[in-house]
Amino acid sequence: MNNPMISLTHHARERSAHRAINKQMIQDTIEFGEMIRRQGLRYYVMAEKCIPEDMPAQYQERVKNTVVILTSDNAVMTVYKNEDALKHIKRKPKRIARYKKGNRRNAA
Repeated sequence: MNNPMISLTHHARERSAHRAINKQMIQDTIEFGEMIRRQGLRYYVMAEKCIPEDMPAQYQERVKNTVVILTSDNAVMTVYKNEDALKHIKRKPKRIARYKKGNRRNAA
């Protein structure tokens, strides 16, 4: 992996354990996956087209569709799997809408 300074947040450690996504899968997704910048975060998606052919076939199947979200300070925020991740991430707004207290539209 090119960036050994990446750390996992408590949430990311819990999610990766619950979802059976190990550190090697996270590192490979960051190294080989497609990166998309949205909402001040970096989304790495291990699409099938990104998987190196020299990886073992069984591992390729495990790592496929893995998504890793990194914060601006290189902390892994969360990890998950999603077959349609690229489509969903690309549809997200580039910035997160921030509302001042009391200026929110349609607030209940």
